[in-house]
Amino acid sequence: GDFHFEYTECDKFGGRWRVAVPDVGTCTGGKPPAPVRGRDCSFSCPPGTFLHLQSQNCQSCPAGTYSLGGGIRYDDFLNLPKGFRIVNEISSAVSIQTSLIDSNDKVGNFDDPSFSCNGTGWQIRGGTLTYIPSPCLSTLLYNVKLVRPGFVRYKYIYPDSGVFLSFHVQNEQCLSVNDNTLSKHTFPPTTTDTNWNEEEVSLSSGPILLSWKAMVLHGQHRPIVIKSIEIRGVAYTQECTLCPNGTFSVANSGVCQPCQPGTYSNAGASSCSQCDKLSEYSGPKAAKCQLRPPCTVRDYYAVHSACDHEKKATINYRWSEPKICRSDLAGAVQLPESQLNVKCPPCNPGTFLRGGRCRICPKNYFSSGNEECQLCPANTQPDYEYSFIWWNELPENVTSTCQTLEGNTCDGSENWLPLGDRISTSHSRRDDVYLSLILEVAGFRSTANNDAQTPVGVVTFVFQTQCIGDCAFFFVEIPQSVGRPTIIGDWNGTVSKRSFSYNIACSLFEMFFEIFFLSRYQVHRPERTVFQWIFVRSQLSTEERMQNRDVSFDEASLYVINVTNTINGGASRCLLCPVHQNTKECLPCPPGHFIVNESGSCAPCPAGTFLNTSNNVGPEACISCGPNLQSRQGVECVANCKLQFDDKQYDLSPLNGVYEAKSLEIFSRDGSRYFHLFNVSICGAVKATCKDTVDQLNPNSAPIPILYSDVCKVTVLPREADTLFANPLR
Repeated sequence: GDFHFEYTECDKFGGRWRVAVPDVGTCTGGKPPAPVRGRDCSFSCPPGTFLHLQSQNCQSCPAGTYSLGGGIRYDDFLNLPKGFRIVNEISSAVSIQTSLIDSNDKVGNFDDPSFSCNGTGWQIRGGTLTYIPSPCLSTLLYNVKLVRPGFVRYKYIYPDSGVFLSFHVQNEQCLSVNDNTLSKHTFPPTTTDTNWNEEEVSLSSGPILLSWKAMVLHGQHRPIVIKSIEIRGVAYTQECTLCPNGTFSVANSGVCQPCQPGTYSNAGASSCSQCDKLSEYSGPKAAKCQLRPPCTVRDYYAVHSACDHEKKATINYRWSEPKICRSDLAGAVQLPESQLNVKCPPCNPGTFLRGGRCRICPKNYFSSGNEECQLCPANTQPDYEYSFIWWNELPENVTSTCQTLEGNTCDGSENWLPLGDRISTSHSRRDDVYLSLILEVAGFRSTANNDAQTPVGVVTFVFQTQCIGDCAFFFVEIPQSVGRPTIIGDWNGTVSKRSFSYNIACSLFEMFFEIFFLSRYQVHRPERTVFQWIFVRSQLSTEERMQNRDVSFDEASLYVINVTNTINGGASRCLLCPVHQNTKECLPCPPGHFIVNESGSCAPCPAGTFLNTSNNVGPEACISCGPNLQSRQGVECVANCKLQFDDKQYDLSPLNGVYEAKSLEIFSRDGSRYFHLFNVSICGAVKATCKDTVDQLNPNSAPIPILYSDVCKVTVLPREADTLFANPLR
């Protein structure tokens, strides 16, 4: 009992010795047991067991513990585990904050000596490894030694292609491993906001360094979250690991199971204990039970019945499920009585009342929402759109979903709830859910000049958020051809009834941010498109939870949603249009032509103007070109290389063409390099082009079209075998 056993380092024969080591302070002198040839260096026990060095046999893990055998799993990041480290590097060229940050704004001055990476980069957030976007290049590093070939498997959410993420493997000489197997995993594919993706990368034996690099490339940003990392191929496990709080295991387990809601456990538990059903509650994976609080007005919601023939409805009230509060405590509110014969509000524009519900008008009909649908007059066409200003029910083509951070569906009534004048997120004390409101649009009507610069529709919405912390609200677009989400706008914390304007019709870096009562976003793709409004409640720290801060106060509300120029939806008006002589159907005007108000015929825009395609009725639809620009057939304004400023004239014709400008090369600490490449079209006769080749490494990704613009930027990533171009930006 005075000795314990250890293995020596592996020798050149792939073997090792088991030796006896005296325990400190137990004895002196004596004769230790003789060394014994040990297990082969590549040996490891199966999951659920550990290697007992005295017998050199695998033994089962007791209940309340687990073992991967020859592996390591990290899935509960309360702090940064041993072997991990984070390196943040400030680089003024990492991010170009184009239009979102003014050049004189201190936030955009990354060369300011007072600027630091504190509070950004890779951090521990809510039991996960979370990358908080910033101008810093942040690298998550992990050192490990594999005694035999294995793999690394990690589960992540990466919803924002405006943040660059790459995964690298280096050997003991700090050289990157770039074989064919690893190269396809260098750039993990993006995900949605709520769906976890899992990457598994094969690894060779020996000391290796794993690194996850993230940096901002442009635009609005969403965090990257890694919730688990598992590595196989490491040496034997000499002891089993205790199951963390909120989990349990039976004997011989390779994984711990989570406790269900209404139960809890401490570390090393063999089963979960039941909370008192009357006075306590708990969420999933709980370490303790919480006292049920008195019910408040945030614990119930209203449900509108269908309207009857007198346009009257009943409002019933229901407890939010699962019900956590108690209505039998002092000060608790009771469920209100139902309200009878409540007057129904009008239907939304383009819809009419049928069977107690508002339905979209038939094809070629229109309605303001206050009356029955009417047929559009001759020489007109319905102006289809989605216009939601009343919220007694979920409109057609609108759905609501709730998912947990684990990727599971939510329990009970976690959702967006129609409340008459608005639709709001439900109140709940859970902070681990995403609440999504989804509108699917079948497509957009063609305009006279469909190109990448011309918007085919406009999305407008009014919203607000009220939060106790850093809640998040996102507006997301998912075009069918691209198949991946794009963050159009995001907000954090409490936001009053305001929004943003994001005009992506500009040919230069003319994106801009403004505060308006209405938010306006121009849609460019005449195809099936999904729009999402996603709300995530405040993520509380352990200290904030101890202070009993209540995320049920967090709420997002949408008052108005409007999507114009759709091929389906409802119409509240009919527009004049030129008519085909034989079919009597409406025809689009030629490019650069507007619709004459009186006759519905087409007329060209005057010289020196171009057509506003989002509203092409009347001569006011023609907009004057700016200084030193000429109209090209009323479609766009172009430069002819001859400029005049005051009394001076300049002829730039000899410079007509496309030019490249390269930024300084930027090197990270491990030697990786990248730079920005700008393509500039002088005079605009030939457009500059930029393309993305990173996504081509992913066989499941949709093809990304080449970007044509007067000026575009692309991030260049030189590699030994090839060069990658990432995230082109107009």
